[in-house]
Amino acid sequence: MKMFRSCVLLFGLALTGLAVAAHGQAIPAATQPGILTVGGDISLATTDVFTQKTTGVGLFANYDLSEHLSADLDVHIQSVNTPDDYIENTYLIGPRYNFHYGRYTPYVKVVAGIATTAMSGDRAPYQGLPPSGSFFAYAPGGGVDIKVKGHWLVRADIEQQFWPGYSNHGLTPVVGSFGIGYRFRP
Repeated sequence: MKMFRSCVLLFGLALTGLAVAAHGQAIPAATQPGILTVGGDISLATTDVFTQKTTGVGLFANYDLSEHLSADLDVHIQSVNTPDDYIENTYLIGPRYNFHYGRYTPYVKVVAGIATTAMSGDRAPYQGLPPSGSFFAYAPGGGVDIKVKGHWLVRADIEQQFWPGYSNHGLTPVVGSFGIGYRFRP
């Protein structure tokens, strides 16, 4: 009887060890670290300087560090349509936390970097606004990546930017974007 219990115990331990080893080999490609996603987007921004919205283009890149954590890079060039001839560009990088639900990957992020302003055209600088400059900026935000086919995805993203060094009270544009990306998998 003692030998039977020992055999059952050994068999159970062997099955447990095999199950753990088999699970370790079955990590889906979409959750592996080292996957790079690159894409472009169209963005719409509101600013607290003027009442009209600006439109622009952007680039984004994500590098998966783990199943849920990525490094996020966002570039927004808000100069396609600037009704007030005032351009606001941002170059931001930071961590992003991903959730996975089938083909949907919602995420939250906090990015920081450089924001620039410039006047376009021949208009004189507005009263109290610097004609051009570079400032520190940070932005919490979030969005969703939706896998559409193969390596392709569409992205909707929004971020609330804060430029604390701009003028006396800072600048707080809200930037929303919609784009398409490609996921490079090993």
